[in-house]
Amino acid sequence: MNLRKKIVASVATAVMVTAGGTLAGATPAEAAHRCGDEFIGIPSDQDANTTLREEVVWPGVAIRLKIKQFQPGVERVFARIQGQTRQGDQVWLDWSYTGGNGWAQCGPFTVSTDHRPNTSGAALRRPNGNTLTFRACMTTQDAGLVCTDWWT
Repeated sequence: MNLRKKIVASVATAVMVTAGGTLAGATPAEAAHRCGDEFIGIPSDQDANTTLREEVVWPGVAIRLKIKQFQPGVERVFARIQGQTRQGDQVWLDWSYTGGNGWAQCGPFTVSTDHRPNTSGAALRRPNGNTLTFRACMTTQDAGLVCTDWWT
């Protein structure tokens, strides 16, 4: 893992701890409720044709930041973990009104069975006319904490 990713991982862990975050999993409905009104719960196997950011780690687990129109004209952003996942791996979506200089977390959502995908809640891209910045994050048993770069 390069130095930048190690720093991001340390900061993300510190933010989760200081914000009272938990690494316990949640159902899509629970986490969407916890994430705020601009989020909806989506099925754990939800996918989208458009990938905004991606990180792939050994042994072939990918975290992807995705965007999709769930309703005509309404874009939502979500995180997806897939590939050689293991039960207990987790995925979540970080979002920020300040370009990543402070953020909140939606999730984590826990992979229930080996080799299954999972998703975070899906956030409105522009709630109330504000443009958010997003990144997808995961923790895996083999690679630890990994996040994509921020996307606006």
